[in-house]
Amino acid sequence: MIPLSLYGKEMNIMIVYKTLVYCANVFSLVSNVPVFINPSLQILYHILKHNNLATSYDEVVKEVV
Repeated sequence: MIPLSLYGKEMNIMIVYKTLVYCANVFSLVSNVPVFINPSLQILYHILKHNNLATSYDEVVKEVV
């Protein structure tokens, strides 16, 4: 499992992913713009990569799916 620390607390990557999907769905409802799950995975990958927690997109996909 990829460790993710947020505000000093260990977070499960699934919680972060589900939060991103939820935010994307709310944005989609409010703006009438369809948002697919894949962009949420991309956002999660960039967050993890920026924090040196993930080295590849496939690693994130395997962790979430």
